[in-house]
Amino acid sequence: MAIAPVPFFTETIEGQVDNLLLRICEAFQLDETRYKLAEDHYEAVGDWFEAEGSSIGQYRPAIFPQGSMRLNTTVKPLAGEEYDLDFVCELACSSKSFRTPIEALDLIENRLRQSDIYKSKLERKNRCVRLNYVHDFHMDILPACVDHNSGGTCLLVPDRKLIDWKASNPKGYAVWFESRSSLMKMSESNVFAKAEPIPDQQAVAEKTSLQLSVQLLKRWRDLRYQSKVEVAPISIVLTTLAGHYYRGERSVARALGSILTGISHAVRTIRPRLVVLNPSNPKEDLSERWDSDPNAYPEFVNGITELEEQWSRLLRATGIPNVTRILEKLFGEEIAKQVIEKQAREIQAARNRDELSVRKTSGVISSIASSASVRIRPNTFYGEK
Repeated sequence: MAIAPVPFFTETIEGQVDNLLLRICEAFQLDETRYKLAEDHYEAVGDWFEAEGSSIGQYRPAIFPQGSMRLNTTVKPLAGEEYDLDFVCELACSSKSFRTPIEALDLIENRLRQSDIYKSKLERKNRCVRLNYVHDFHMDILPACVDHNSGGTCLLVPDRKLIDWKASNPKGYAVWFESRSSLMKMSESNVFAKAEPIPDQQAVAEKTSLQLSVQLLKRWRDLRYQSKVEVAPISIVLTTLAGHYYRGERSVARALGSILTGISHAVRTIRPRLVVLNPSNPKEDLSERWDSDPNAYPEFVNGITELEEQWSRLLRATGIPNVTRILEKLFGEEIAKQVIEKQAREIQAARNRDELSVRKTSGVISSIASSASVRIRPNTFYGEK
């Protein structure tokens, strides 16, 4: 179930930390303007693929969002970077319809090159064709064919470097993530249809604690590996591990703590490395990049170990300065200061309205008056004359 907005004035320290985390997630939401732009561009690409006389029309192309855009876990990129939005163009044919996987990539690229709008934005990538919308985002379009051997919604996607087809299942993955997140129970038959629309962007208060935990992990990753992006863990690995070790906690602070405990235990006990498979298609090793760079997995282990220690300190921290320092290190100085300052302004406003009290036993500020709390009187001191 989605979590409700958490007011700052709660009976627990955990609730107050949750409030700060919600504010942080709010700060790196995909803004409405860019979200609408992405939606418009996505629909236009779909129309171009499906238009009468299209060179790929015989394959009945169906485009749909995958990854963070589908799961509502997109995170605002660091300064100077662009949003990375992922889409699949499913072709209603077998991979055997092509002599090589590269032909499927060329098919999509050639269709886009037939447009004056898209041909100047094209960039070839290993498994997709990218459209660059400068200063806003880039759209990665991944061609895919039905995997008849695996059945269900399993797909095969091309790989330029390997000159081979790789297993995947983005639709099944979305169903798995949503079931772990407890957003809803869905059957494969009603997951996607042709030209599937981008899901409406959820407000932070509408998201589950798993979705918010994934967003926090991705922002931490972006900062932690900013100077060595080549070994940074990819989003799908973080998302899958979060889904595996999430236990349904309502509190974001507690949910991420549980996730980090699970991942840390796994990397300490599983040898030679943790293997992260697509839970909806075990033929797909989402963590295969760790095999191509000997430094990548040790860097991941070090990062997760460090993050778990910092998270534990955050949940034990007392006093705004201590909390602020930890949040700055984890999620960025600017965002941390913004949310702390906004929270402080709301506290002062509530104090001026005579709505604050403090718990006698814990010292936690609350707006809930009771026999166990002492009212905080409005500040009417304006300095000495």
